[in-house]
Amino acid sequence: MAEKILSERVVSRKVIGSANPIAKKFRSFKGSFGGICIAPILIIIAFGILFYSEKFKKNSEVVEQLTLETATEVTADSGMHKIKGTPVVDTPIKAPEVGDVLYYSYKEQKYEEVEKTEEETITTIENGQEVEETIERVKLVDEWVDKESKSEWAGFKLGNYTISPNGADLELKLQKKEYMIEGVAQKDYKSICESAGGTWLAQYNECEGIGKTICGSNDGEYKMCESPCRHNPVMENCTDVCVEVCTIVNPGEYVDISGKNITPDIGDYRLVVEYLPLETEMLVIGEISGTTVSGGDTFIVSNKSDTELLSDLKGEETAMYWIMKGVVWLMLTFGFLMILGPILSLLDFIPVAGKAASCVASIIAAIVSAGIVIAGTLIIKYWFLCIALAVIGVVGLVVLLVVLMTRKKGDKVEEEKK
Repeated sequence: MAEKILSERVVSRKVIGSANPIAKKFRSFKGSFGGICIAPILIIIAFGILFYSEKFKKNSEVVEQLTLETATEVTADSGMHKIKGTPVVDTPIKAPEVGDVLYYSYKEQKYEEVEKTEEETITTIENGQEVEETIERVKLVDEWVDKESKSEWAGFKLGNYTISPNGADLELKLQKKEYMIEGVAQKDYKSICESAGGTWLAQYNECEGIGKTICGSNDGEYKMCESPCRHNPVMENCTDVCVEVCTIVNPGEYVDISGKNITPDIGDYRLVVEYLPLETEMLVIGEISGTTVSGGDTFIVSNKSDTELLSDLKGEETAMYWIMKGVVWLMLTFGFLMILGPILSLLDFIPVAGKAASCVASIIAAIVSAGIVIAGTLIIKYWFLCIALAVIGVVGLVVLLVVLMTRKKGDKVEEEKK
């Protein structure tokens, strides 16, 4: 269904002033003084970003400096290392619909009609006055809505080292599967479970903590006493308690739609699963502490090759570097134009000169800003050389002054002798 507008109303209305061109120019002139206050803040922030752009941590430099080691050959108990190897998994985890994996993340979504509110500001002229109106528009759109999401790692080792990926920068090439259930007769079992006071376990189609009657009336198979650690055998202290479990026998079967272009209907469910197979060679950069790799200034878990990871990191960092330079240039340009705002507003009273002055000022501000970015970058990057040149310049100036003073004194003595 195309977007449908449910309602539209004016939520605010403000008379700005006369629509007379001269009056509008006076308002612009008065408003330009506010920019003078904002400009210094903008320029200071720009210099802060300029400094950060040269000093931010580059993981690629750490990765490039470390020697690639095979997991079975590493014997260290401390220090930063770059280790590759096939993971040894003690207890695999099950990704919904996919099966045993090393890692997965999934989103369960439902295709629904969703109300969205947007605002639009327009300016109209009424009785010679400029009037600013804010219009609130409520629309009904069809889209996928997230109902549940989760990500999980299996516990694994590389060689003798336990890898703890929590907190790591993940540089993963994940496999992806998409599944769909047609929503004609599909129940929202999660809501049914939770409204009855239970806990919904989506990956197992189970509801913990609801009674036999509710379970039976919702396509469920009831078990009065199940272990709370039935899906996680390594949990402790769960042998003396049990929980009621309702397993949904036939909640509707997901159909694999990976790579297919399917138009959904309202009420359809979709499951998007990204995962790493068990037999995936892994690359870990981090700090070894005893028999664990779990942190460090740079901590990366990846299934890319060393060369590919390094190339990707350099590409990301280069893009970030130039984006920051561009942001600094724009902030400085706008900052300088704000400072010149009152003068440009006054010149705007002169029909042709105003536009020409604004154009010239914009070009000059852009050129000056670019020069500052280049000069600032060189100073931050080669500060030691700049200091050395400054010292040489000062020494040279002092020597020149001494020579000139000595020469002037000598000329004076020669004149006295004559």
